[in-house]
Parts: sequence; structure tokens; C-alpha cells
Amino acid sequence: MTDKKLKLSKFDAADYLDTQEARAEYLSLAAKQGDFLPALDTVVRSMGVTKVAKAAKVSRSSLYKSLGGAGKTEFATVLKLASAVGLEISFNPVNGKKARPKAQAKTAAAA
Repeated sequence: MTDKKLKLSKFDAADYLDTQEARAEYLSLAAKQGDFLPALDTVVRSMGVTKVAKAAKVSRSSLYKSLGGAGKTEFATVLKLASAVGLEISFNPVNGKKARPKAQAKTAAAA
């Protein structure tokens, strides 16, 4: 047997997120699993950090800080970045259930 070493390159999902549909699905799944910011970082890298920073009107260093876990990322920043990568954020009811308005919830609890 010959001792051949197999060279593997490090997997980076950013290399495979080449369509808006793939990016949207990736972020949706990550949000459901609670890994949204790391996934947003991957999407940003898939499009090019400089390009996204320019579109979001933020500096590259600010973008790295926001997505790198250094501090708490503001929701307004997340919205800016979503827009800069050409995606929008939407919310859906959990399991198809509709939340009751606060006034109805209090009335129901009192009964």
C-alpha cells in the first residue's frame, strides 16, 4: 500500500450559496435553528463583504463586528443587511396558530 495523503479543503457554505433562492432558504433554516447571525455572515461572504457593506452603507469593519459576535447586533442592522443582500425578513405564525390580541388574552384569563 502506498501512503497517499488525501488533501481536503475546508468546507465553506458561502462557496455554494450562488442564488438568491439558496441564500433565502439557508437563512430561513438557520433562523429556525437559532443560528441566524452566523448564517447571515455566510450569506454576506457569498456575495462579497465589500459589496454588501457598500450596499448597506456600513464600513467593512462595522460589518465584521456586527456579524462576528462582538457585542449585540441591532435588529435595524440585520434589516439593512438583509436588504443589502436582496432579501426580506418575514414572520409567520407558529404551527398555523394565530396569536390572540392582548386585550382578548386578558379577558380570557379573567374568565
